[in-house]
Amino acid sequence: MVLHISFRDPEETNRPKLGITVTKKFGRAHERNRFKRMVREAFRTQQHKLAANCIVHVFPGHAFFEATLVDLQQELLVLMGVL
Repeated sequence: MVLHISFRDPEETNRPKLGITVTKKFGRAHERNRFKRMVREAFRTQQHKLAANCIVHVFPGHAFFEATLVDLQQELLVLMGVL
């Protein structure tokens, strides 16, 4: 999984934002939708640990097919530098 984190003016918003980019190269529609659902859930459960002006943009990797939600949550935290 590739993660890009950027920051914006703190006065613009009071919570982190998430962006997900999944191309057709990743797989069929149901695989892309599963990835997006899992990333959204992982982000939702961990967003309180992020800065309010944080923008997180996620791109899938091929190792995702074997990943569970717990694996994805841990990887997001590690990639974001929280752990």
